Amino acid sequence: MREKYGPTSQAILLLSAFSVVAPGPHTHKRNSSDYLVNRYCTLVDHSITTQCVQTEYRLLCRGGLTREWMREVIMYCFLDNQWDCSDGGLDWLAMKDERSAARTRIVDYEQLMCHQQLYRGKPLHKVMDIIKTMRRTCPEPCTCTMTHVVSDAAGAVIPLITVNCAGKELDGPPGTLPPNTTTLRLEGNKINAIRSIVQNPQYKKLADLYLDNNSISAVKELEGSEWFTTFRVLSLRGNFLKQIPVYAFDKAFQVNNNIMHVFLGHNPWRCDCHFIPRFQGLLLKYKRVIRDLPDIRCSKSDDKTTSFVQISTMPLGNVCNSDMEMPISTINIVNLVLLTLIMLVLGRFLYDWRNFKATGKLPWLSSILP
Repeated sequence: MREKYGPTSQAILLLSAFSVVAPGPHTHKRNSSDYLVNRYCTLVDHSITTQCVQTEYRLLCRGGLTREWMREVIMYCFLDNQWDCSDGGLDWLAMKDERSAARTRIVDYEQLMCHQQLYRGKPLHKVMDIIKTMRRTCPEPCTCTMTHVVSDAAGAVIPLITVNCAGKELDGPPGTLPPNTTTLRLEGNKINAIRSIVQNPQYKKLADLYLDNNSISAVKELEGSEWFTTFRVLSLRGNFLKQIPVYAFDKAFQVNNNIMHVFLGHNPWRCDCHFIPRFQGLLLKYKRVIRDLPDIRCSKSDDKTTSFVQISTMPLGNVCNSDMEMPISTINIVNLVLLTLIMLVLGRFLYDWRNFKATGKLPWLSSILP
């Protein structure tokens, strides 16, 4: 039959619980619940459990803070301890129901804060809940880490999660991601299209996308996509790109206030008079964003004036001969048509206005209107 603890015993248990989690050297990783924990004690420690051995300067407890030990404790306080929230040993402190043992027995449950640099000052139970959810929803065979955590104006905890699927021989991106994933690394796989990335609603909040060293030959799906106007980092180095929709890239870059870095190097770019003038203009216009200009070169060819030549600094005469007309893009054709129509409308207006001043006769269109 379990022994009933009086006030004195409860106080002793409080001191024992505090001393177990007090900071100090230990024989194994912090928060571990599988090994002997060896810590300096900062208070006068007492123990009435068979799991702990009291020495002159230290309290040695086997098992640490396990659920089994918690059942023997009536109430305890863990405040003012340097909690290591990066350690999975604290999963049991994730957000609990108000009637759970952790919520009812830990009197300062919502005041516990993380201590290490990445999560310092953030509520321990919220951080551990995010980590627990991240591990449960991390796609196979990728690895997931919470690289940082911030708070918004309302005090809500917002995690920054990185999903690393590099070098896993994937032929497509993972179908699902943990909530609040901001970075996805897919380098060194067998991906040949980005359609599933652009069309997947779980990728809308993705900020950094690394697709280096895959088999992507076209990115036309980026045109008109919402993600392309909000992303922060896009890396397409080492793929099979020969050309890109220059107008779509230019339009997206103009409206994207988050964009920081774009990488396009080590692709077999097609160097001809139809593509290079517009592509070179894009590279020079956004040279502060496109960070690997020296690696963006023409593909290998028999023409020494273009083979492996850096596109951003290449003279256009290398691809466009003097007797060759410069290409006119589709948008320029549309602009010329609109300009012609505007000139026609303006000319007609001036003609009707002059005729009205001379004869007082309204234009034919005005006379038939009700």
